[in-house]
Amino acid sequence: MLASLILEPGQRILEAGQRILEAGQRILEPGQRILEAGQRILEAGTGAGWNAGLLAARAGAGLVTTVEVDVDLAAAADRRLAAAGLDVAVHARDGNAGLPAQEPYDGVIATYTVDELPWTWIEQTRPGGRPVIPWGRLGHVALTVADDG
Repeated sequence: MLASLILEPGQRILEAGQRILEAGQRILEPGQRILEAGQRILEAGTGAGWNAGLLAARAGAGLVTTVEVDVDLAAAADRRLAAAGLDVAVHARDGNAGLPAQEPYDGVIATYTVDELPWTWIEQTRPGGRPVIPWGRLGHVALTVADDG
């Protein structure tokens, strides 16, 4: 487990002892094959930018788009990611709406729990793509989008 994501000497997104979101951990576990280099990913729920940074490190520059409903959090995450030299598109908007202008994605990663799956996430994922979602009390689910959506 990573203790912190260092942006600049002495600056960190996540300090040792803080909880890393499970969605980001699961995607980055060896052998999961949920996220491969070169895939386009939509993250719903930017928060501090931690998961987006991890996703960008795995997917590659310019391939991660993240959306955050809180304008201040989105702006702060954008600054952190840019300071770390990570090419992540950060947008302030409702994560449940995704970002249709950038679709289709190879995967959608939600960092917050939903009780009902936003259909926009399925619509914005290419056939064969993988939405990974913390779903109610069930834990995380990883779906595969069929050709007919």
